[in-house]
Amino acid sequence: MLLDYAFPACDCQDAQFQALSAIRSLGTRTEFRYKLLEEGVLEPLMLTCHRRDVDFELKRQATAALCNLTLTSAKSSTIARSGVISALISVAKDSIDVDINCQVLAVAALANLVEAGGANVSKRLVDEGCDILIVKLAASSQHEEFRIEISRLIALLSCHQEVHERLITETCLAEIIRFAGLNEDEKCRR
Repeated sequence: MLLDYAFPACDCQDAQFQALSAIRSLGTRTEFRYKLLEEGVLEPLMLTCHRRDVDFELKRQATAALCNLTLTSAKSSTIARSGVISALISVAKDSIDVDINCQVLAVAALANLVEAGGANVSKRLVDEGCDILIVKLAASSQHEEFRIEISRLIALLSCHQEVHERLITETCLAEIIRFAGLNEDEKCRR
């Protein structure tokens, strides 16, 4: 029933916002994450993230819900295979200069997937172009929380030898070195 409100056939943005907010909130609890995933919440959330005509508040709620759901370590490989990576990359790219909070949530969700899913998920992220996204976004943002999440994603990706060759490319390595030298931002350097 909640899914019906979150993704209605009509254009009821207020009801949709409230339902997405409920899904986001329920996703903060481990036992509810599994139930939401079983109920098929991923696909409609991804569709909301991919759509360019969606109000940014709705997109932010959907991205926050995905960020919470990606904390489900036992299902991280399944989540990664579902298409959520491309949805999160889409949000991170499309939210530039529109909603930094969406960008932060999208990159945090990608980092959550890597942290929970290990080498296979890291390889999938890189195969879907996440390393290129990191370089573009890292070079363009001065927002501290965003840079922290980008740094976290880079650190987690670098834990897996399967992606080292992609991370050592000239442009990606330059951004990693630049982040390591940010004297004013100790969290990003770590």
